[in-house]
Amino acid sequence: LAPIVNITNPNATSTYLSDQKMIVDTEVRSTFSITHVDLFFNESFVGSTQFAPYQFSFIPSQIGVQSDVNTLRVVAYDAVGNTTNTTIGVNFSSVTTPL
Repeated sequence: LAPIVNITNPNATSTYLSDQKMIVDTEVRSTFSITHVDLFFNESFVGSTQFAPYQFSFIPSQIGVQSDVNTLRVVAYDAVGNTTNTTIGVNFSSVTTPL
């Protein structure tokens, strides 16, 4: 059985600022041990972690916000070669935070 992966934060109904740190929380369940979890932002690789709780943080504008709606994709890999992924849309405001 492939792992089950969910993005628990951020959510697709909120709007975020592209120049502020975004924390991505995931929930991963699997019959077999998880070897690693990867994060992609607009299909650009952001990072990988091997340790639960499989949390990531990054500043979207440093990777490149393409439009008001962007995607986060998380891919989970288990010890027997199964993979699964989930994707959510993320909304950004064009307003930037003051310096």
